[in-house]
Amino acid sequence: MIYLLFLLAVVIGAVYCFVGWRIFKFIISLTGFLVGGLGAGSIAYAFSSGSWLAAIITGLVGAVAGALFMIPMYFVGIFFLGMWLGSMLGLAITAALALKSGFIVIFPLALAGGICAIILQKLMVVLSTAVGGSALMTYGVFALFGFRFDPMQIIFQPQVIKYYGFKIYIAFAVWIVFALAGISAQLKLTKSKFQKNV
Repeated sequence: MIYLLFLLAVVIGAVYCFVGWRIFKFIISLTGFLVGGLGAGSIAYAFSSGSWLAAIITGLVGAVAGALFMIPMYFVGIFFLGMWLGSMLGLAITAALALKSGFIVIFPLALAGGICAIILQKLMVVLSTAVGGSALMTYGVFALFGFRFDPMQIIFQPQVIKYYGFKIYIAFAVWIVFALAGISAQLKLTKSKFQKNV
């Protein structure tokens, strides 16, 4: 069961990473679906003493609600995608510098990413979907091969990076390669659209 979730992370991450701009409206709904589902499921899991059934049912309800909420929220969706990009950048900086507190770096960058996404919509959608999707894809790939790390723990307790060993740095390198490949692919696919809107 858990391996199916990791595989799903790889597939969804690849879609975000390589064709994010082409299916942006769908991605907004999918983002709401994922955030709503994961958020509701995590809360239900915590308050039900670890019941997977409660987590799955509540997660599905939260996922549907999240997707429906995001459909009319175009600019909100863009803002959150920009925040996602900013938080991914903050996570990379936190890991690279082994900072004691990741929150003070990640939160300002996430906020700045959201604001930039509203101003530079097309470019930020490409960047945020490529970087965010590549992060999800990288996590799924490494988890399938037995190396599992907790991104939230790294954000709030970046000092734990040293306990993951060299594999965490390999994961960051793979993330960067996937992200650059995704940005390149999306810019090629959307080149004509960018030219028409210049």
